[in-house]
Amino acid sequence: MRPSAHILIGLPGSGKSTLARRLAELYAPASIVSSDEIRKHLYGDEAIQGEAARVFRFARSNLLAAVRAGRNVIYDATNINPRFRRLTLHELRENGARWIIGYWLDVPLPICQQRNRDRHRIVPDAVLLRMVEELRRSPPSFHEGFDELVITGEAVQICADVEGR
Repeated sequence: MRPSAHILIGLPGSGKSTLARRLAELYAPASIVSSDEIRKHLYGDEAIQGEAARVFRFARSNLLAAVRAGRNVIYDATNINPRFRRLTLHELRENGARWIIGYWLDVPLPICQQRNRDRHRIVPDAVLLRMVEELRRSPPSFHEGFDELVITGEAVQICADVEGR
C-alpha cells in the first residue's frame, strides 16, 4: 500500500507538534519529520533557527525517504511559504505518496503568542506577525496539490474528526 503524507501548517504555538504525535498514533506506522528536531540535530538546539534552506533540504530528504520506504509521514513545520508547500507536495506525490492531507491550524494570534511565551523556544512577535501576514496573503489551498485540506482552530478537533472516520 502506498503511504499517505500529512502536512501541518500553522504558527508556532498553534499545536502542530501535539497533532503530529496524535496523527503518528492514528496512522502508524508513521514517521514524524519535525523542523524543531532537525534544528536540534543540525545546530544542537531547536531554538537556533540556523539556515532555513538547510533545514528545508534536510526535512525534504527525510520526508521523501519515508515515503519511498512506504511509511506514512507527518511533516511538523510551520509550512507558511506557499512555494515550499507546492514543491513539497509535488515531490511527495512524485515519490509515492498516494494521499496528501493538509492540516491548517488556524489558531488566533493571541493564543499562539501566549503559548509561545510559555515555551523553551520563543519566536519573536515580529516573526509571528510576518507569518500571519504570509498566511493571509497565501492561505493553504487545494490547487497547491492537497487531496484533502482540514482547517481548524484546534488540534483537538482535528484528532476527534480523524478518529471518527
